[in-house]
Amino acid sequence: MFDHRPRFSLLIVLIFSSALFSCAANRSTTTWDGPEPESDVAEIMHRITHGDGSVLDMLEPDRPFVDMLRGHDDSWPYILARAYEARGLSESARLVYRQEIDRGETPWNGRSALRLARLAADDQRWLIAEGYARRGVEFFPTGRDLWYRYGEALYRQDRFGDLLGLTADVPRFVVADGDERGQGENVAPLSLETERLLWRAVAAWEEGRDGPDRFMEAFIAVPAHQIHSRLYLYLYYRDSSLSAFSDNERRLLEAVYRTVNNEHQEARRLFRLIDPEWFAHRLRGAVEDELDVEHLANGMPSLLSSVSRAAGNGDAALTDWLQRVGESLQDYPDLEPSVLVVRSRYAEAGNQRAEALRLLAEAIGSSRDDLIRDWVQMAIRFSEPLPTVLERLEEWNAADAEYALAVDRLLPVMIRERRWQEVEAVYASLPDHAVTTRAQVGVVTVLLDRDGHLSTSRPAERLREALELPPTRYYGLVARRLAGERVTVPEEVASAGDYSVPAEHAHVRALLAAGLVEPARNRAMAIALDPQNAEASLELARRFYAQGYPSPALDLARRAVSRGELSLDQTMLPLLYPRPYPAEIRAAAEEYRVSSAVLYGLIREESHFNPRARSPVGAVGLAQVMPATADDLVRRLGWTSADLESVADSVRMGAFYLDHLAGLFPESTILQLAAYNAGPGRSRTWNSTFGDLSPELQVEALPFIETRWYLRRIAVSSAWYYVLAEGGDPAVEIPLFKDSGS
Repeated sequence: MFDHRPRFSLLIVLIFSSALFSCAANRSTTTWDGPEPESDVAEIMHRITHGDGSVLDMLEPDRPFVDMLRGHDDSWPYILARAYEARGLSESARLVYRQEIDRGETPWNGRSALRLARLAADDQRWLIAEGYARRGVEFFPTGRDLWYRYGEALYRQDRFGDLLGLTADVPRFVVADGDERGQGENVAPLSLETERLLWRAVAAWEEGRDGPDRFMEAFIAVPAHQIHSRLYLYLYYRDSSLSAFSDNERRLLEAVYRTVNNEHQEARRLFRLIDPEWFAHRLRGAVEDELDVEHLANGMPSLLSSVSRAAGNGDAALTDWLQRVGESLQDYPDLEPSVLVVRSRYAEAGNQRAEALRLLAEAIGSSRDDLIRDWVQMAIRFSEPLPTVLERLEEWNAADAEYALAVDRLLPVMIRERRWQEVEAVYASLPDHAVTTRAQVGVVTVLLDRDGHLSTSRPAERLREALELPPTRYYGLVARRLAGERVTVPEEVASAGDYSVPAEHAHVRALLAAGLVEPARNRAMAIALDPQNAEASLELARRFYAQGYPSPALDLARRAVSRGELSLDQTMLPLLYPRPYPAEIRAAAEEYRVSSAVLYGLIREESHFNPRARSPVGAVGLAQVMPATADDLVRRLGWTSADLESVADSVRMGAFYLDHLAGLFPESTILQLAAYNAGPGRSRTWNSTFGDLSPELQVEALPFIETRWYLRRIAVSSAWYYVLAEGGDPAVEIPLFKDSGS
């Protein structure tokens, strides 16, 4: 059973940290006239780290002071300079960066050179930017941003001879043998690669050294991309007839350009005019010369990816043209499946569903197992029957992830239509290796048995796979609820062993210490994508949390635990289920008679506790209230106005709205929350369709995948929030299922 008692060691650390910060803040440290005692150096950095930028306003960063910083920690001068930049004190930042170039340690000297190059570029001082970038790559050759700044500075100065040489020297940064990848704060590997191809094409053209070939290389090596607009317009305004190119080349250049600008009908017309044998020859050449940047096109040759993007609403004539291209590639079996994929895309765009699925299946039959997921997604879009999809997956010996995708999207219709025996047949058809899928469907069949819809054999055995899932996963928690199995969370799980800390983690820590929380979060999240970095990323999440940033700590901890499949222990719970703004959330829950655990769970899933969060559709704030809904809530609450980014206003509006929805759907917490996510109108329809089902089956029946995932996450998080506040077992105390018969 989960022990919710406070850990006294953590309390002692927090009390000590608070006292230290309080003492530091009350000391007289507003001015410095020169080198100070080392205690003041530590105090200055402590204040910067905790967001007190005013400490910088009266501080002269002379050489003795910066040397003293470096003596404490070789990253501190860089942190100080970044903090100066963040406060708008760019000249002070430059002073520190220059000292780091002269006396600093690697990689901080290289990073300092980068910042100086960037500051110069911001002022359009390209010669100075070039000098700092050139110096930087000597210190820090794996810095992607430095190479980008170096090339950009040469390009802006029209130094085409030097630029052409640089494009041959830029490392590719993606090393198959597992060497260290390039590091970058702002520039992604693909961004550098596309820009390198643009620089190479323009420089070669200006220097008269195989310019047309370099232009064709860029158009073939990269799928339709903004660099093609820049390159095409460069050519057009210098030679509108593009006389250096053949007819087929001119058509290809313009077709890709039109694709970039979403002029798909004209792009398709131009592609059709290209000789298919010539096009096939170009594809073969790209593969043989390793020009194709495959990772840009998700495994498809980039030139074909451009044709695919131009599909629009389909084109029968271009489909025939693609077939002729495929016939010209019969001696290149590795390319034929990609042509089939593009033909399938055009068939789908033309609403030829059966043909689209057939062509993609044919490509899979040519040893392209990586396309199985694409086929499943297409089958879902076409609402193919789940048994038909599962038969195909069995034929291809598909992985668990493909079974899970198909079942999670297509099983709900069976629940809504109460085809209980077919659900049982789905479970029986799942192979043993589809562990995650068997866990989900096994739980569903046991729920059906519990509710009297289905008589299953050995229900306890059907929960076996789900009980292997952690109790922070929805089906892992529900399985324990059904099995009557208690949740146990150890105090602390020992590390799996020594783990390496990526070099970029030091940079993340520096950004965080300089008060640049969002850049630090973005870099940390990118690093955490690699499962091998999971334990190091979890430690970084603890650092965010300790410095008072629960939202990025939550994001990072979730990714680290999920990607690395780390075993849950109690030290992770404050990271995974933080409780900021306790007084505001408790007061709103009490005022509007909603469960504080549910309110916490809703805010966690809606905004990850970021008061300034904004969704793609326009929802704002902790409780993610839409502006139009907010106007209505302000009127109902009797307020004159509301600030959606205000913690208090957002939490109160969210709680009030939940109470309002409880009045509309008094029998179902599930449908109340579904209405919060998808709107009351949809919940009314769902209530009339499957409102009589138990809460767990209502979750399974929801037609919107986003709403299903939303409800599953809130079910788990609200259970943990209840236990963290009140004690008990999260498998028993799931607020969303209080009315359930389990």
